[in-house]
Amino acid sequence: FVLGVAEEALGLIRPEPPFDLVHLDHAKICYEPNYRCMRSLSLISSNTVIAMHDVHGASRPAFDSIATDFLSSQILDEVPHGMGLLWGVKARG
Repeated sequence: FVLGVAEEALGLIRPEPPFDLVHLDHAKICYEPNYRCMRSLSLISSNTVIAMHDVHGASRPAFDSIATDFLSSQILDEVPHGMGLLWGVKARG
């Protein structure tokens, strides 16, 4: 469990890669940079699921951008403000 800004929090710990689940629900402007940081540290794999809150609002641009790295995505409209799920990260090419 990691809480905080990824660049700071991940620098303090040595998580066992990769993560099974990443739930992004903090400062919306940090969603994409934090995801990119985790990806660069090999903490995201093809089995990792990314959950993002507020995809009907402020986090939609980040969701759309991050989704290009994944094979599958789904938006759960029944969650207030929308919950975006991403899985099956593409191999880097």
